[in-house]
Amino acid sequence: MREAVRCVRAGHPRRSGVQATPIMISHLAFMLTTFFFVAVTTVRSQEDEVWSVTGVAGRASDLPCYLNPRTPGDRPKLILWYKRGTRTPVFSYDGRAPQLQSSIHEAGGALTVSRDAATLTIKNVGVDAAGVYECRVDFFKSPTHTSLVNLTIIEPPKSVEVADSQTGLAKNGVIGPYYEGQKIIITCLSRKGTPLPNVTWWKEDRLLDGVWEIAGPGVVQNSLVVERLTRRWHNTTLTCVADNTRLANPISVSVVVKMYLLPKSVVIGNPGPTREGGQMVLLCTTKGSRPAAALSWTLNGISVPAVKESPEFIGSSITTSRVVLNVTRQHDGASVVCRATNPTRPNSPLSNSTTLTVHYPPTVKATLGRSLKPALLKEGDDVYFECIVSANPKASTITWYHEGTAQVQNVTQGVFLVGDSLVLQKVGRRQAGQYTCSATNPLSTATSPPVTLRIKYTPECLTSPTTYFIYDKPINITCTVSSYPAVRSIQWQWNNSNEVILTQPTSESVDRASAQLTVRPVQSPEDRALSCWAVNEMGKQTQPCGFSVKVAKTPLPLSSCRLANITASSLSLTCQRPDVAAVGTTLYRAEVYFENRTLFANVTSHRPNFNVSRLDAGTSYQIKVYVTHGPVTSQPVVVSAYTSRTSMTSQGDSPSEDGGSSVGGVVGGVVVTLLVLVAVVLARNYCRRRRSRMKQEPRPPSDDSNPDVVPNIEETYDLLSSAESKADATVYEVLDASIADEIPMQSMDQQSESYHPLVLQQHSPREVEDYPGVRTDLYCPVDQLMQAEESVV
Repeated sequence: MREAVRCVRAGHPRRSGVQATPIMISHLAFMLTTFFFVAVTTVRSQEDEVWSVTGVAGRASDLPCYLNPRTPGDRPKLILWYKRGTRTPVFSYDGRAPQLQSSIHEAGGALTVSRDAATLTIKNVGVDAAGVYECRVDFFKSPTHTSLVNLTIIEPPKSVEVADSQTGLAKNGVIGPYYEGQKIIITCLSRKGTPLPNVTWWKEDRLLDGVWEIAGPGVVQNSLVVERLTRRWHNTTLTCVADNTRLANPISVSVVVKMYLLPKSVVIGNPGPTREGGQMVLLCTTKGSRPAAALSWTLNGISVPAVKESPEFIGSSITTSRVVLNVTRQHDGASVVCRATNPTRPNSPLSNSTTLTVHYPPTVKATLGRSLKPALLKEGDDVYFECIVSANPKASTITWYHEGTAQVQNVTQGVFLVGDSLVLQKVGRRQAGQYTCSATNPLSTATSPPVTLRIKYTPECLTSPTTYFIYDKPINITCTVSSYPAVRSIQWQWNNSNEVILTQPTSESVDRASAQLTVRPVQSPEDRALSCWAVNEMGKQTQPCGFSVKVAKTPLPLSSCRLANITASSLSLTCQRPDVAAVGTTLYRAEVYFENRTLFANVTSHRPNFNVSRLDAGTSYQIKVYVTHGPVTSQPVVVSAYTSRTSMTSQGDSPSEDGGSSVGGVVGGVVVTLLVLVAVVLARNYCRRRRSRMKQEPRPPSDDSNPDVVPNIEETYDLLSSAESKADATVYEVLDASIADEIPMQSMDQQSESYHPLVLQQHSPREVEDYPGVRTDLYCPVDQLMQAEESVV
């Protein structure tokens, strides 16, 4: 149906001035249908009946004229359509000769006659076609019938447009872009339309705003206000609908809301702990930004260039960036920040951070307690050390060392290990020195550089009680002390004198000093004691260093020597040890000479036993043995020795060719045995004759257990003869300090009560002919026995 028809019926068959009822206008825009709705309403009054028809401009409208003849079967003879206000019919129909008599002048139309109605169709109606139409029907038999039709023409809105308060009219169906949190006002304008349309805002099938207002002649507007725009509005489609009738589809326009979106999330992929020196790769991913976010990196606030940055695809809201770090221990605990920035909102970045974990071996530093003043530490103070360790993972073990010795907790000695600290209560001088600490974690063990602890204390003697021997030359006595701070002076005093001798110390190290006192022999028969002590800032040395100076005496020569194990290339010499006061300080020296007095070997021993090898066969040697005690040496004992011509070998019996015993061999063996016996007897008689001659010569006591070797003291030069006249009244005298510079300083690293020959009196082997010493000859040389045996054979 093309229009809505409403009938107003009156009591008279003629039209009257009764007006039609108001037109109902629908506000639903999307519930339009393609069928035509016809509303026919009959209103009865006391006059004519009026039918109301509603049409839409531009479409066809049907005006009904119902045929109700009073005579059944009667049919119309003449039908005339008039428009009120005109005298000429706009359409006529002659039933007597059915044909089109007239037409609508502007839009044209047609009359359709059926048995029950004569309907006038006006095509493409305009607004000017609206009005009251009269239909007059003359029947053949029945009286004339007249009906009125009120045609109302509805004009739909001509146009609908959308604009916002900031960007103006929508372009290509898009409004914006807008920022998050922004307030926007979107206005929909509908122009023309009769009656004025309803203008509403819709989001999909949900009504957002149904309140509209007249903005001017033929203009209706509806303003949609969004107080705070959120990201859910992005890409939202809004539809504005202008509707003033149900007979036609409403006019609508849709727009898409576009927004600038800030990044929604930033995620950093942390690979976890990385060992020092390795590479750490960090990946940053951001989502939700429009347009795509730009990513930037900082490490502890310093910009770090990224290896790669790219969106997943064009138009994507996901962007990734990668950075590679060559980590060091300084990166442990460092903060890495990835910042995502929307290019349109550079002042509103979104960032995330992660903390780096770097594993590295320990770095250790030992320090003296910060509250301590190293220059003021003295014995009795409390001291503590701190071990500063940098390690990841954390050091599991911390060990303290003093001069390389591990420290353990000892409450009795005042040593405490507290966490990373070492506490020493009431420290003493023995606890001074270098301290280190070591730390261990799963990666390695490291030891700190040493820290030196200095403890102030009074000087302490480093020289052991020492005995010095003096003979005929000056000696230097050295006093060495340990002290901190440095020694100011070292003082000396003899036990039988009140005089204090002051000497200037020589610093050997920070806490070690020494001084030297030169003493020369004078006329005195007694031994004396000498003391020295040092003075420093802390005071005088409490326990002085002690020395004993004794008169050196010439030792007696060896009493007897014997040869043994004589071969063609070696021999052994053993002498009787003399009776000396300090056996441990006596040395024995044997000098071996060829027969022409050329030195062959020089052997020194703490015992009077010597082994000489690499000798020539069948050669005569002379051996001189000396006893050295302190700075003096005894007279030599001279021993003559002869090596055999060939090595002595034993021969076994050789069997005969037939394997039996040989009678001739037995007889020969008996003869050889008899010859040997004769040779031994002759040699014994020869030896007895020499022994009888030697009994008349003076000699020292011999060793009866070895009658083969008897020392023979020859007339020699007495090295001490020049001092014999003074030996009975020897005294000690301190030399002038200048003499000390000319006398070499001797080492004091010897045991208690040891002899210190500061100037040893030794004889060169080349000078042996100047003092032949004591000579001992063999009574029966082996070589003579062999000669006697050969002569017998």
